[in-house]
Amino acid sequence: MQDLDEKTRDLLGKLTAQLAERQNAADTQQSTYLDLRVTTASSSSSAAATAAASESGGGGGGGGGVETVSFVFSDAERRAQWEECFADVKMKMGKTTSRSIRASKG
Repeated sequence: MQDLDEKTRDLLGKLTAQLAERQNAADTQQSTYLDLRVTTASSSSSAAATAAASESGGGGGGGGGVETVSFVFSDAERRAQWEECFADVKMKMGKTTSRSIRASKG
């Protein structure tokens, strides 16, 4: 009976280790994917909106809308670096835009 208990504990330990390994692999793989939703301008004078709509098959005409851009990174660290740079650029662009708006009103 003691032999059966020992084998059961051994088997349970191996299954727990396999489950943890698989969950870790799934988490690592999931952390390398990023879907970015981009809202395009509704102004027909926006070349970026027209180009984005044309590339995604959304037509042209500057109607605006939401586009999804998917990124796959080689590892989670590269994704984190990219996200940090993206946030920095976004913040700088926001500051530049607000200065431009204030300058044009003043």
